[in-house]
Amino acid sequence: VEVGPPFLGKSRDLMKTAAIDQPLALFEPGKQISIENTIIYIDDKEGENGIKGVQIYTLSDPQTVAQDISAARGELSVDKEKQLLIVHLYDCLVIDKKSAAGNMTGVGGGGVPTRFYTQELEFSFNYGRQANAQRISVRPKYMTLADLMGRIRLTKELNRDTTELEVELNQRIAFALSPIAFLLLGLPLAIRTSRRETSVGLFLSVILAGLFFLSIILCESLSSFPKLYPQYLLWLPNIIFQILGAVMTYRISQR
Repeated sequence: VEVGPPFLGKSRDLMKTAAIDQPLALFEPGKQISIENTIIYIDDKEGENGIKGVQIYTLSDPQTVAQDISAARGELSVDKEKQLLIVHLYDCLVIDKKSAAGNMTGVGGGGVPTRFYTQELEFSFNYGRQANAQRISVRPKYMTLADLMGRIRLTKELNRDTTELEVELNQRIAFALSPIAFLLLGLPLAIRTSRRETSVGLFLSVILAGLFFLSIILCESLSSFPKLYPQYLLWLPNIIFQILGAVMTYRISQR
């Protein structure tokens, strides 16, 4: 309720800082990364700065590839002062698809992309631009309890809807009390299945836990529908599990 959320926010900030200090660590073989309007993929790393099997796609818009560049190998370097990532490629095949729009000599009237080979090609990316973009306000899920309560009070004074903030507050407390619900329901299940195969108890536990968290997530998704009071619906899984567990425990104690 108090410690976890702000530290989760700090961990996200730490990841951004690591990306600024060590941008070369962003490159992983077999995994593509996006920088600005460019997608980069590598097959393998070689040494500290070498890369092999490079594939680069530059985009003119989010769904259109302007250039398709393949390179046998390349080298990465960083200008930390200017926060520039420099990609130097060797033995490159460039397919310029922008020229296809004006070239209507292809089969079926389609344009033919321009292809050319070059021994060396260099790109530079401002990798710090996106990483340095910080929000002025803190998201509710990363606030301390006092900050969250203060935000709720201030929002109410401004006559604005506080459903999303109240959902966050109630969700924290509901999750914090969920172990009690699992304990009350788990004890009678463990006693009833103690003489059977242990897999039965494990199966029931997984099913019940899945239903619990699925219900919490479903109620959280209703935060944009204040008329349904999702901040109170969040308590239903806890209440149902605890009542069911208490009843089952009482029945077993009477045997």
